[in-house]
Amino acid sequence: MPESSKSVVVVNASPLIALGTCGRIDLLRSLYDRVVIPEEVQTELAVGGETALPAGLMEANLKWIEVLRLNSPLSIAMTARLDDGEASVIALALELGATRIVMDERKGRKLAENLGLDVIGCVFRGIVSNIFGDRVSKDFDTVSKVFVFSVSRFQLFPALPRF
Repeated sequence: MPESSKSVVVVNASPLIALGTCGRIDLLRSLYDRVVIPEEVQTELAVGGETALPAGLMEANLKWIEVLRLNSPLSIAMTARLDDGEASVIALALELGATRIVMDERKGRKLAENLGLDVIGCVFRGIVSNIFGDRVSKDFDTVSKVFVFSVSRFQLFPALPRF
């Protein structure tokens, strides 16, 4: 298990949706002692539609995923560049003194890195590689579901068709 397993991580909606799609939100619990999301992300997850979990976060997940409210309003500069979910993840990480966030969106990742946060995504240099490492072939089904979801949803490779 990586060194980060004893730290707090603030998570954005897209990684939760990708992991939820294949029923593996629990991977976060195995990597981190404290998993936090801002209220804005919980709202985004519960809205429904293509970009949300069908029923939001399950009650079982909410026993170990903390939903926190920001102490300060989001800055205009941040909300001008990002949606409320990404902006609130970065702001909450800074408020908590957390050093790591989980986010897939490019603009948010770049801003977070410029603010000194360590950013990991769901597939690339992220959760799946931290969990599975050399054992990717042993749990290929989970890895492939997260990868296919990430590619199709965020069009990491525009030449591929959306699924």
